[in-house]
Amino acid sequence: MTETGHTGNLSGRFPANHETSESAFFSLDNLPPLFTEKNTEEQIRMCFLAAADEKWQVMFD
Repeated sequence: MTETGHTGNLSGRFPANHETSESAFFSLDNLPPLFTEKNTEEQIRMCFLAAADEKWQVMFD
């Protein structure tokens, strides 16, 4: 793993690991079950909003 966290896997295939068993695309209206100790639905919704808004301002709490 590099300093930026990149594992060097550029194949486009997801290698299962001890934290994540699979990878998939999903819509905001069809979220998979979440492990909310790491990511909440509110956080994921905020990511979708940020991706859709080129003038998004970073929020700090």
